[in-house]
Amino acid sequence: MSWFYSFKKYSSPKNGTILVTRRLGAWCVEVGGTYQTSSYTNEMWADTMQRITDAKPKLEAHKALLIGLGGGGAIRAIGKKFPAAEVTAIEHDPVMADIAKEIGLYKPFPFPRVIIGDAAEAVPALTDTYELAIVDIFNGRALAPITSDAAFWDTLKTRLSAGGVVAVNVSGHRDALKHMAPHFPDGTIWNFRRSTLGAFW
Repeated sequence: MSWFYSFKKYSSPKNGTILVTRRLGAWCVEVGGTYQTSSYTNEMWADTMQRITDAKPKLEAHKALLIGLGGGGAIRAIGKKFPAAEVTAIEHDPVMADIAKEIGLYKPFPFPRVIIGDAAEAVPALTDTYELAIVDIFNGRALAPITSDAAFWDTLKTRLSAGGVVAVNVSGHRDALKHMAPHFPDGTIWNFRRSTLGAFW
């Protein structure tokens, strides 16, 4: 695909049409009129990693869990702050996982181990624990329904190591954080431009 401009459509049984564009080297992955991955989201995840390390300067992430791979832009942000972290990603759409590998936003860090499946089933099946988890799951512009499920957060909490952190992007759905925050004794909430995010531990 051209560095200056390229455009490609992918057909997915999970997401319908996925649009992938590249303009002057910058990738965008779009589903249903919403950018799953873009320069904006890449900057958002870099900012998130900085905020986490500012809040938890002693955090060492050897294993990281990414729930919602998208185009893979969060992987580089994780790698820059935690270069030793082995990343496992849960992605319900195999087409999206293929796109993430193809466009290579994860480089120069390794492509993660990818579990294809629904988070409701994949998270309880995990046998590892993680110092860092990122939750970024949407149906178009809407948060995935599982993000309001108390059982999901209780289960995810058991997959965090002692002192581990979970960061979540709720985009414009700030009220959704009320479903997450009560499951953790501490945390912080902030805005990155037009997006709301939280980190809990």
